[in-house]
Amino acid sequence: MREAQSSPNRIKFRLMNIQIHRGFTIIELMIAVSLLGVMLTIAVPSFSSVLKQNRLASQTNSILSSLNYARGQTINQNQNVIVQPITAGTNWSGGWKVRVNGTDIQFFEGITNASLASSAATITYQSDGSLSAVGNITLTLTPNDCPTGDNDVRVITITLSGQSSSATAVCT
Repeated sequence: MREAQSSPNRIKFRLMNIQIHRGFTIIELMIAVSLLGVMLTIAVPSFSSVLKQNRLASQTNSILSSLNYARGQTINQNQNVIVQPITAGTNWSGGWKVRVNGTDIQFFEGITNASLASSAATITYQSDGSLSAVGNITLTLTPNDCPTGDNDVRVITITLSGQSSSATAVCT
C-alpha cells in the first residue's frame, strides 16, 4: 500500500526535472563548423584537380572529334581535306578549321586555359582517309598550370593511315 501512495509523488517529482532541449549549443555548433572547415580544406584541392582533368579530357575529345570529322569528309567527298589553325603557324590554341578545295566547311573553337601546338602547320587527309605527310603528326595540349612532373599533358598522334589517338605525357 505504501508504494501505491508514493507512486504519484514520484511521477510528479520526475516531471518537474524533465528539461526540453531545442537547437544546438554553441559548443556543438563550433565543433560542426570546425569539422566542415577541415573537410573542405581536404576536398577542395582534390576537386579542382578533378575539374582540371575533366577539362583536359573534354578538350582532347573535341580535337579528336574534329580530326575524325575531317577524315570522314575526305571519304564522303572523295577529295583531300585540310585541317589547319585559324592563325598561321603551328599554334592551334586560337582554333582551327576544316577546308575542302579552298572552302572552309567547319570551324572549331580555340582551347581555353591551355595551349595546343602541332608538329605541322596543316594536316592534309587524302581522299582515302590517310595522311599526306612524311611521318606521324602530333598535337600537344598543355594546360597553363602544368606543374613539373604531373601527367597533365595530352599528346594526340595522327598516324600515316589517318587514325588518331591520345596519350598522356609529363609536364616539363
